[in-house]
Amino acid sequence: MRFKELWNSRVWGLGSALAALVVVGCSSNGSNNNTVVAPEALTTENISVSGRIAVASDAGSSGPSSLARSLHAGASVANARVTVKGDHASKVVNGAGNAATQFTTDESGLVSFHLRNVVAADFPVKLKLVVSHPSYETSGTTVDVNDEGDIEFDVALVDTSNPPTGVVAGTSSGSSDSTGVVQADISLASGEDSESGGSTALTVPVGTTLTDADGRPVGGTLSATAVYYNNEDAASLNTFPGGLTGVETDTADSVTFVSGSFASFSIENEDGDQVKNFSREVIFQLRVPKTTVNPDTGVAVAAGDTLPIWSYDPDTGEWASEGTGTVQDDSDPDTFYVEVPTTHLSYWNLDWPANRCSLSEAWTIVGGEGYNIGLSIVGSGYSHPAFTHGDDSIQFYDAPQNIPVTMTASLNGQTVGQTTSTDLCAGGTLPVDIPTNLTFSNVTVSVNQVCSENALVSTPVPSSSVYFVD
Repeated sequence: MRFKELWNSRVWGLGSALAALVVVGCSSNGSNNNTVVAPEALTTENISVSGRIAVASDAGSSGPSSLARSLHAGASVANARVTVKGDHASKVVNGAGNAATQFTTDESGLVSFHLRNVVAADFPVKLKLVVSHPSYETSGTTVDVNDEGDIEFDVALVDTSNPPTGVVAGTSSGSSDSTGVVQADISLASGEDSESGGSTALTVPVGTTLTDADGRPVGGTLSATAVYYNNEDAASLNTFPGGLTGVETDTADSVTFVSGSFASFSIENEDGDQVKNFSREVIFQLRVPKTTVNPDTGVAVAAGDTLPIWSYDPDTGEWASEGTGTVQDDSDPDTFYVEVPTTHLSYWNLDWPANRCSLSEAWTIVGGEGYNIGLSIVGSGYSHPAFTHGDDSIQFYDAPQNIPVTMTASLNGQTVGQTTSTDLCAGGTLPVDIPTNLTFSNVTVSVNQVCSENALVSTPVPSSSVYFVD
């Protein structure tokens, strides 16, 4: 039996918010006798996709990525824009049944849409979601839709003024004239991450012309931000745009990344016009912790190793290959560095496409049957969250091979088990110790479908049981 684990303090808020989002097409005859046109039953041809957008926080980094976990994550992000990309975006409709690829989160950070007219030949359906908000770093995720039913996702956006563990941000200023020409060097530096010793830095030389994505000059008073994300902490790795597993790039449909570190840079003027391109090549530096395991060699990264370089395009939701960089040593005790030439701003990362197994051997969760155990899997440059859904075993798609990981099990915010492995693909055993003081209850949630054209017109949806921890 599959069930979702919710916490009683928020179960009614979540239920009502999602109910309000699943709005269906309906009509009224204009009299007191309103007629409701019932929607199609949700089948594999009509799949609901629901998610929550929250501020990245340490509290949200230890459990699995799902609506249930995100109730314990950071504050909700209202009015975030969620844009659907990918080959199957044409099958996306809003609650009224109209084709749409852009959606906005409500006050609870929730968003919902549907996939319509999906046939067996379409599976697996892959959607690339790009999430943006003026107050946060742009991010996203990849949603893999199979034939098992409705899908949930969540995305954590970084607030650079209060970043989670493993993320550090620095700001600076500068100016350019009306033609976009920089009047003095602009230095962007993140500062040093206290966890890993890593950092990133970029200097835009005087005389460089700045333009936006459409080639227009960006002039005026400029504010600049550099953000460094380490490859050691789950709170940092879980903000990786598109996730680390099943990533679509410009050269491959699906890649599992093992990160050396990643960074983002942004420059904008007082009018909010954002710089995209430089008129000349500039060099930025991205530091790599010396504890990083090179998956190509199976040992710690060393000076002289090469690292693939990638940039993120939010217009496509894809990572694009930008060649390779050489790991260099400047005698820093904690990190190496890689120099990256660029003519544009974006997210940048140093990532190895990992050798992977299409499906891991089974991991047995001893003592966990019947409990929706949250799993957090973290290794050098890799993080992956999951749920057991009450099963006593679990397998992982596209898992990296030969990367040491720590697997932590949690239930209702409590750690209930932990183990280590040198190869996630090989499977193993994770004993869990369920607390004896947990009380379980079944509640019934009544959901009504409400017409977008007339809020007085509604019809009940068959209620479903929700399993939660009291």
